[in-house]
Amino acid sequence: MNWYKSSQHIPEPISIVSYNSYGELGISFNGGKKYIYPDVSPFIYKKIKSLLKYKNYTKVQEKLRNLSSNNQETEEDRQKMLSELPSQKELWRE
Repeated sequence: MNWYKSSQHIPEPISIVSYNSYGELGISFNGGKKYIYPDVSPFIYKKIKSLLKYKNYTKVQEKLRNLSSNNQETEEDRQKMLSELPSQKELWRE
């Protein structure tokens, strides 16, 4: 890849950073902070991975909201994570 193409590379709005055998899924929003979702089944992981492959970010957001509602986190953490999710306009900008 030449320098021009590499300089034009824009990070994906949502990407999988890690997934381990304990079921901890690491997600990054816009290449920023990493969030960990515990107890994610391999089925859900494969579903999210497939949705990201086809750039279906809206469905991924739904899955992540369901995963985050299952966690016992504070409301402040939840609002911070939701504020970092890309808006619908940003998703359709691509």
